[in-house]
Formats: sequence, C-alpha cells, structure tokens
Amino acid sequence: MQFTMRFHRPTRTYFLQLLCSLALCLGVHAQESMVNLQFVSFPKEVNSEPLELLIGEGKTIKVEPSSNSVSKSYQVPALSSWKLGKSSIAKGKFKFETYGQVKSIAAKTQLILIIRKGKDGAEGLELIPMDYSTAGFAGGKYFVLNITDTEIGTGEFSLKPQEHVLLAPEPSKVKGDRKYCFAKFSYTKDEKPYPFFNSTWRFEPDPEIQARG
Repeated sequence: MQFTMRFHRPTRTYFLQLLCSLALCLGVHAQESMVNLQFVSFPKEVNSEPLELLIGEGKTIKVEPSSNSVSKSYQVPALSSWKLGKSSIAKGKFKFETYGQVKSIAAKTQLILIIRKGKDGAEGLELIPMDYSTAGFAGGKYFVLNITDTEIGTGEFSLKPQEHVLLAPEPSKVKGDRKYCFAKFSYTKDEKPYPFFNSTWRFEPDPEIQARG
C-alpha cells in the first residue's frame, strides 16, 4: 500500500488521516475468523498416515490424526466445510482428491472425529465435527458411536447403525475425588435382549470446575 501526501493542509491533519487508514487496514485483518481444529481417528491404527486439510484455493496443510489420543491443535481459517484428502499437481494445475468432507459448525474450537471406511484414507472417510469447548464435548461427557450393523440399546437409549450421540450421565460411583460411570449395552434379536458390552468409565475432570479450584 502506498500513500502520497501533498501538504496543502497542516501536516498534523495528514498524519491523523494516515493513522486512521492504518487502523482500518489492521482492523480488517483482525476480523479474519480463525478456528482451532483437532483430530482423532477411528478405528485404532498404529501407523496412520498424515492427511491434508484444504484451507483455501490451492492451499492445504498436513494434519496427523491419531487413533489413541487427540491430535495437536491446528489454527486455520473458518470455512463452511472441512475437506480431508490429498493434493497433487497435474499439468501445472493444483488438484485435490477429497477423501471425506463435512459442513463446519459454529464453534471456535472443534474436534473432528475421522472414521475410516477402509484401511487407508483413500477408501473413504466419514467426518463428524464436535464443539470441543467446555460447553460442548468436555469433562463428564461421552461420545458414543454405533459402528455395528445392529441397533444397540432399548427404551430411552438406542442407536441405529452408524448413529452417534453425546451423553452426560450421572456418576454411578464416587471414590475420593474420582467419579465413575457404569455403562451396559445390549441389543435385541427376535424380540429378546442380549448383552453386548459393559464397562466402567472414568469421568474426566471438567476444565472450568478445575480452574475455579
């Protein structure tokens, strides 16, 4: 940006105009919305290959989703959708092969759950975005995904194949400063319930409660 100043008026007036112009330019850049993204992939894989996230026209960044922990945070421009895949240059032109995409959500911090449909990303990815703030997916909450081909649960709680839900149950046991939740799942066959899975889950501390002391 170039400024040409001719002092037909007092220098102080032009100096103030220059400051206002610079403040306006800085304000426009500050308004660019950014989002913090983190990733976790499923099912468990020891050597997961990095994927590319499309962040603009012809622009990508490499992300490394893990199967046993949440990835590091990536700060990227807020987009209407997230696309993971692989980029290449063909005849001098940028090309992006999309393995999976999903609409973004209105959250400054998002966790993207990646569900692989095959052995690698090229066989397809299902992406599930979640609010990863303390008001969204945080301490005391559990994300349950049904990856079977059978509906699980009965009554108030049931999940069809590929459905998911975020739960915030009451603890079933408290031991000292630790809280636990006993979870038991079943499925119905020929109108009869059968045990499917049970486990005791530990409640992760709520960051907001910890911060308050």
